[in-house]
Amino acid sequence: MSQDEIDTRKAAEEIAMGCLAGRVRLLNRVITSAYNEALRPHGVRVEQLGLLSMVFFLDRPTPSQMEQFLRIERSTLSRNLKRMRDNGWIENLPGPDARSHCLCVTEKGKRLMRQALQSWRGAQKRLGEELGEETLQALFAVASRLTGDDDAPQRREGGGGEESGR
Repeated sequence: MSQDEIDTRKAAEEIAMGCLAGRVRLLNRVITSAYNEALRPHGVRVEQLGLLSMVFFLDRPTPSQMEQFLRIERSTLSRNLKRMRDNGWIENLPGPDARSHCLCVTEKGKRLMRQALQSWRGAQKRLGEELGEETLQALFAVASRLTGDDDAPQRREGGGGEESGR
């Protein structure tokens, strides 16, 4: 084997086995799969349920506000919002000016959140037990620190199961 091949193999191994981005993406796929399996009976994916809850939480945000808050690409957000509108979970309302619109959760979307909550909690609990409380707290702390977003929704004890009163 030539020195170039040896160097390339070493580079590939270091990147493949030690890349933080790759490990986080793998973790994301594993965790997302667990939530999606739990939510399957409700016909919603965790990405959609998360967006739905954020639309409600942010109280009629514009798509631009959602992009900024969630640090999500416009095309990804637009694709998910279209599916959510097509399912009747959200609707567009007139925005602050003639060129914009706000997002609003429909009654059907609110019902979906209430119905899916127990399944979401089950996945949250199973994953929490598997990861452990210390790891969960560390994940939430790292997310806040790296995003510089101390105002982001924080993890509540019990997996966030408290009612919001809305």
